[in-house]
Amino acid sequence: MKTKLSVLLVAVLSILLISGAVLAGRGPGSGNGGQCPYGYQGRGCCPGGGGGRGGQCPYNGTKIDGKITGVDSTNKTIAVDTGNGIITVVVTDKTVIKIGPDETTFGKLEVGQTVRACGELKEKTLTAWVVTVRYRGK
Repeated sequence: MKTKLSVLLVAVLSILLISGAVLAGRGPGSGNGGQCPYGYQGRGCCPGGGGGRGGQCPYNGTKIDGKITGVDSTNKTIAVDTGNGIITVVVTDKTVIKIGPDETTFGKLEVGQTVRACGELKEKTLTAWVVTVRYRGK
């Protein structure tokens, strides 16, 4: 009888822990709804910088924070000084760009803005899934 009660107690506690983690946004299914980066429809696909929760990028993505030091509207790239060097951020047609909670366009990105970008990093170039302006000051 004690063994059955112990097993039942462990099962109930496990369910409560897993349920709490999911409700807190730290468990399976949290953050992006499984929609990012493939299509980027998830609009909150970069937790902590793209509208979701936490501070990690999904799908083994890379998150960078820094100040925009250059904007190239012809190639749709921004140069971001991360404090550890300059990263070129490539903005595609699928990239979600936000200022605060509102989506915006590439044309609203300016030198001096502090941004967080999430995406795929190769060498010193990040193909962005999400770019969020965190501070507009110059």
